[in-house]
Amino acid sequence: MKKYSILVIDANKKSYDIKIVADDLIKEYIGGYALALKLLDDSDEFKRKNALMIFSGALSSYNNVSSRFSLLYSNNLKLSHSSIGGDFSIKLKTFADAIIVLNSFDDLTIVNIGKKIEFIDANDYKDLFNSETFSRLKQNLGKNSSSIYISKSALNNDKIARVIHDKYHGASSGLASAFYNKNIKAINIVADEITDDHIFDDYKNEDEKRCKNCFIGCSSHKKKKAKTIFDKKNASSTFEKRKMELLNKKIDEYGIDQIALSKSIEFAKENLNDIYDFKDLDQSELEIILDKLFKRNDEKYIDLLQGRDFLANKYNIKLEKRKKKESFRDSSILMDSIGLCLFTNSKLSYDDYKNLLEKHFNSKFSTDDLESLSQKVKLIEKNFISSSF
Repeated sequence: MKKYSILVIDANKKSYDIKIVADDLIKEYIGGYALALKLLDDSDEFKRKNALMIFSGALSSYNNVSSRFSLLYSNNLKLSHSSIGGDFSIKLKTFADAIIVLNSFDDLTIVNIGKKIEFIDANDYKDLFNSETFSRLKQNLGKNSSSIYISKSALNNDKIARVIHDKYHGASSGLASAFYNKNIKAINIVADEITDDHIFDDYKNEDEKRCKNCFIGCSSHKKKKAKTIFDKKNASSTFEKRKMELLNKKIDEYGIDQIALSKSIEFAKENLNDIYDFKDLDQSELEIILDKLFKRNDEKYIDLLQGRDFLANKYNIKLEKRKKKESFRDSSILMDSIGLCLFTNSKLSYDDYKNLLEKHFNSKFSTDDLESLSQKVKLIEKNFISSSF
């Protein structure tokens, strides 16, 4: 059976080791999110040393539909989790299937994984914005690299900051704080991509592809991006549309989650406008708000960068949270573990996923285990405190 290996880094000692996951755990928890959560729950050391876990999905070895990988961070049983698709997990698989970082570095550090594993001083990167960080990592560490990093907002410990993957993708959910707390500016991997996708040959369907790089196709439309007050569609003229594009770029460069910032500002307008005195939140007013946010000399605007939950707690306002549908949770748990796009479940069955896993691991899998995976994961999640579930 193909092994699932983990690069375990002790940040405090600047040392590392490779651990191999037992075959029976792979059969039951596959990889990605489910496996990371199970290992975290079983390990007092991982909990005690506030593990940052980056786990590739089982099928991320191939240039597949999304090559999803999961990020988890445990801090005193409070768990942050999200998943991202992209080149990082494909390149990671050339060295190991997962990374766990224990403890913290003494100074801001770049973890560079290539022909050797290096811990590089990152103080020269400290004041760089998103695109500047991306360009310098490519320039200094190799064009054939892929990285996860934080920008200026995270280094100010803003709660709605994003972990950024290769400039364009990212995740919030408190994960930027994990990098901040561990003094990690970036984790960079230098490797040639794996392009062999032969295990998907039986499932290719170019006629129904809805996303550029997808070869499976789906009968569901691509998930619509959540509307925000920064949406270009809110602009009434070409000039305003261009100005809104610049505001979006400014948010991305600073490393802020745009949806979270929009919710924070809208919450303040609805519940705290005796403090903020917002008007119409049009393009001109949003430009003024961002300017005040980035100057960081007014506490009430810094509060907006901590998110809607922070504002609700600070001012003792009850905030009702919407729970995700159980069917969506079940699907996302499975896909975050396998490493495929969520929408493949409209084309592939449990039998298909089982067959793909058997081809990859060269071992037998059970559809019963796949169907029960989400229930096992949700039972483990009850042992943690999390806003992600």
